[in-house]
Amino acid sequence: MTSALSWIRADESAKEALVRILTERPSVVLPPPLHRLPLRVGNIVEIVGPSPSAKTLILIQAAINCILPKEWKGVQYGGLERAVFFIDLDCRFDVLSISRALEQRIIGVNGLRSSMTRNENEYDKELFAACMRRFMYTRCYNSFEFLATLKTLQYQLQKDKEMQCSAAYMLIIDSIGAFYWMDRALPSSSTGINNRKGLSLQTVTEAIVREIQRLLQMHPMLVLAAKSATFGDKQSGNEVTRHFGKRTDEKSLDSRGPWSLSHRDYMPSVWQSFVSHRVLLRPSEGESKHHNNHPTFFAEWLLPQLKFSDNFRINDHQVLFSLLLLLLATSIGASGNQFKLDGKVLELDDSNFDAAISTFDYIFVDFYAPWCGHCKHLAPELDKAAPILAGLKPPIVIAKVDADKYRKLASKHDVDGYPTLKIFMHGVPTEYHGPRKADLLARFLTKFVAPDVAILNSDSAIKDFVEAAGTNFPIFLGFGLDESVILNLAVKYKKKAWFSVAKDFSEDVMSLYDFDKVPALVAIYPAYNEQSIFYGPFEDKFLEDYIKQSLVPLILPINQESLKLLKDDQRKIVLTIMEDEVDEKSETLIKVLKSAASANRDLVFGYVGFKQWDDFVESFEVDKKTQLPKMVVWDGNEEYYTVIGSDSVNETDMGNQVSKFLEGYKEGSVVQKNLSGPTMMSFIKSNIGVKIFLIFLFVLLVMILILSTMKEEPLTVGTREQSEDRRTSTFSTEDTDKED
Repeated sequence: MTSALSWIRADESAKEALVRILTERPSVVLPPPLHRLPLRVGNIVEIVGPSPSAKTLILIQAAINCILPKEWKGVQYGGLERAVFFIDLDCRFDVLSISRALEQRIIGVNGLRSSMTRNENEYDKELFAACMRRFMYTRCYNSFEFLATLKTLQYQLQKDKEMQCSAAYMLIIDSIGAFYWMDRALPSSSTGINNRKGLSLQTVTEAIVREIQRLLQMHPMLVLAAKSATFGDKQSGNEVTRHFGKRTDEKSLDSRGPWSLSHRDYMPSVWQSFVSHRVLLRPSEGESKHHNNHPTFFAEWLLPQLKFSDNFRINDHQVLFSLLLLLLATSIGASGNQFKLDGKVLELDDSNFDAAISTFDYIFVDFYAPWCGHCKHLAPELDKAAPILAGLKPPIVIAKVDADKYRKLASKHDVDGYPTLKIFMHGVPTEYHGPRKADLLARFLTKFVAPDVAILNSDSAIKDFVEAAGTNFPIFLGFGLDESVILNLAVKYKKKAWFSVAKDFSEDVMSLYDFDKVPALVAIYPAYNEQSIFYGPFEDKFLEDYIKQSLVPLILPINQESLKLLKDDQRKIVLTIMEDEVDEKSETLIKVLKSAASANRDLVFGYVGFKQWDDFVESFEVDKKTQLPKMVVWDGNEEYYTVIGSDSVNETDMGNQVSKFLEGYKEGSVVQKNLSGPTMMSFIKSNIGVKIFLIFLFVLLVMILILSTMKEEPLTVGTREQSEDRRTSTFSTEDTDKED
């Protein structure tokens, strides 16, 4: 399997593989109450509570656990030796507080609370300085500075990674709600930042979430965000309210009454749905409020809802676990034992959804409705794909949610049609619009768990990688290149191609892929038997231009599937219209066009047969009387160009005629025309439109019949579901059309 190639390499032992995996995916010991769940890279953890509630102290201890080394000169510290980026939004964080806490931790581990020798003191300073270099701090005074920081952070993190040879593991935001009231007062009128969207609390929050998602794609990290709590009476509308009982001892746990004040989440829903974990902190009540003059705090997990809570106290800049309060005799199995990885589709609901997202790094969720025909059609395909994806390393788990029954859960995840498909990668959701047949779906999803850039260390590893990648996507092989050169573009185009860098290879490989020097980037497209080589320059613009061109084959047949591939390409299309694209004459012309395409990579070459798609070609003023083959240059939208005196091709000297056509186009000897039919997107959806119209007509007739019998009576539930089925069918007709 492709994903396995990145985890189990042919030239390393099991011990070496384990060491590498633990290095690439380390775990960090987090302070209470964060230790209760298996938090990992990609999780968005919100720590909410009033002031004071030890939020900042928890963040400090989490940062220290990350920046400390695992071992230093024979002393075990249990840290990760990874960088932390701390963004201070309320401008109240004191860097001296983390330095004092770090110093106390180092002294405490060494048992040096009393007198120290001069050498020990120097040793402490050396370790202290090394740790503080891994702590990066900035403060922002408004949301615009915060956005600017997020936009530039990926470059800063990459720079620090190269300097320190260590990637950042944790992003800490204190406090995420600091600018809420300021942003809420923003005017809704248009601004120069975006002429089409007004500036408001909602748009600013959406931009912040979008930038964090983009940052995590480039630099996967664990995100810890502290937020001040708002307490008050229960509110109506979309405000999220929750009551908590006063708990002073274990007896009170079985009979909890409503707390005098309720917690209200005031952040916009886009942030609320972005958060994967949420824990509520507050000062402890009753006799345990203080212990030996140290304040005690109470913590309860809201997302996911755990069946136990913690009391903890602050002592000498440290968070100390005090008491486990069992709310019920059983727990939800936070360790992940609740779910079995047996290759079957998991059924999720309100009670276990968040736990599943926390347990699995990759989980593909089908939000369905039992009455939806498209959902019924998809279900057996998911059953077939589930065992295939569960066998990957790491596995992808397929799950389903009855979104019609659990509407609150569906609403939280922006489900507005059935089925809605999302893949959660380290807790971060991404909408899925790929194929729905079991084999194609499994192959498509495999790319999500594959590394952005695979590192290949032998000829056999290169061979295995190319074979496992299959034929559906282009494959890029870098020789003599550092992975950092193509990493950003590999992340950007991960869903469209495979990327790798070969660290060690023989002359046989150079001969096989036809390159004679390094650095070189080889692009192969197995489905079209194409291969090309790029020797640089490897600056962003030139490199991206080459990659974008290589995502599309030199020449391809024009159909609904290839139009989907072309709709994101900005190049114009040299379109050759033939009588029949599969006859002998056409095959000869296609070879000529392919040679021309190789010398004109600024254009895309395509061909289509009148017999294969007459509706499409008729938009270019082609009918049964037109002399074919005919060549035009199409912009992919509403315009196309014919070249004066050179629009048709006969069997005599095809190569010369194609060259004259291209020369005439580039010299501007053209006639601009408009399509007499639909645009590209209309052609993509042409068959879909017919189906939608027929569905709409059928439902309309049913509605008229029902209304005529009911007169003034309200619509029945069955009628609502029928109309919902009509409405939501538009979300998946395109894929259904493809499968049919």
